[in-house]
Amino acid sequence: MDVGAWISLIATGIVLLIGAGLICYEHWGSGANQSREYDLAPDNTSGGGGGG
Repeated sequence: MDVGAWISLIATGIVLLIGAGLICYEHWGSGANQSREYDLAPDNTSGGGGGG
């Protein structure tokens, strides 16, 4: 593999990790503790957990 391919793989992995981290933080870090203080999608989160 050349350098370009490695850079693409690393960049993709970083983006996925950051995205997953933000999603997890939004759902469990702040969403679970602060309940409905700010709900961007009450239709999807009103069930409380589940979904993904």
